[in-house]
Amino acid sequence: MAQSLKKDTLFQTKKTTDSFKFNEEVTEVFDDMIDRSTPFYHPLQDTLVQLATYMAQPNTAIIDLGCSTGTTLEKLIPIAKSKNCSLIGVDYSESMLTAAQSKLNNDTVQLINHDLNTPIKLPKSSLVILNLTLQFVLPKHRDTLIQSVYSALAPEGCLAVIEKTKSANPVFNQHFINIHHDTKRSNGYSDLEIAQKRDAIEDVLIPYQAAETINMLTLNGFQDVTSFFQWFNFSGFLAIKGNS
Repeated sequence: MAQSLKKDTLFQTKKTTDSFKFNEEVTEVFDDMIDRSTPFYHPLQDTLVQLATYMAQPNTAIIDLGCSTGTTLEKLIPIAKSKNCSLIGVDYSESMLTAAQSKLNNDTVQLINHDLNTPIKLPKSSLVILNLTLQFVLPKHRDTLIQSVYSALAPEGCLAVIEKTKSANPVFNQHFINIHHDTKRSNGYSDLEIAQKRDAIEDVLIPYQAAETINMLTLNGFQDVTSFFQWFNFSGFLAIKGNS
């Protein structure tokens, strides 16, 4: 259902910045925050729906890991119904799951409270989504998570990963960061808000280089990996499980 967005003003005044957490305060403004902070966020949502149209297999699960307030899940409901797929959202934040419940039909979507830094057993799936999620999983736990996804996927099942990435070249990397900050300014964020948000999230969001992400997916079983999206320091990857 359509919901009015509460404007993100969390970093509008100067304060001692704690590490970023997906708590109730963030949940209240998350939809506005992600809309104004992430380039092409809504087109990427539509891209995931298009992907599900072709990749979701009947009588399997479609899983959104790090589902936050349920935006992607809500868009996937028609596809899941048409293919008799179960639709599952996973998030460690109870407040995010509460917000998701308010958007979704609970008879259609199963919401699970789980920290992806700990092992998870997933049901047989044909599409698993990590949309701006893997970057928040501690690097030492990322291989374990990818292995769990690979094990759960049916033959020819697909993992979609959208991430904030970093360039191997420090000059490119700084320019890309500057361009991203310009985008935030154009969406109404002040320099103070941008700086404080970056300080708060620095030790929480740990980006990989695109090549590192591709290598991680390959080392954990995926033989077919491709890039499907790139905007400066944001990247999207698809990984397909083989038939064997």
